[in-house]
Amino acid sequence: MRKNVFRETQLQIRWLVFASLISLTIAGSLLGCQPGRIRPSNIEGPISVRVADSEITLSNHTDATAYYVIYPSEILPRIEWYPCNHPERCGESFIEVDTSVTLDIHNIAEKNTETLAIFWWHLEATNGEYEITDFAEIYLNIR
Repeated sequence: MRKNVFRETQLQIRWLVFASLISLTIAGSLLGCQPGRIRPSNIEGPISVRVADSEITLSNHTDATAYYVIYPSEILPRIEWYPCNHPERCGESFIEVDTSVTLDIHNIAEKNTETLAIFWWHLEATNGEYEITDFAEIYLNIR
């Protein structure tokens, strides 16, 4: 008799766990909290950011070429980086005046990345040297 009570209790616990998981899945879907799904967003500013589907678009509304770098925010404490300080060292990470670049988010972020850190700046030429100016950062929640 004792064995049946244990088995019955075990089945009840499994049923409760299963029902709870189903309820959370339905609630998450109704609230738009779908794991792994990219959340659309728009941020306006000198450098505007638009996220749609799996793409992020950066648009330069400033009067100079803007240079940028994007990292998942959770890795920032573990890396050492600095802004490129010469156009030849910046590679393809720039946006000309009044233009946009579109990037695939999957090339930047992992499935569990919730926030992207976008850093942008200008380079000002003085006597053959370049100085970083207008340095700014944008934190973008993508999930």
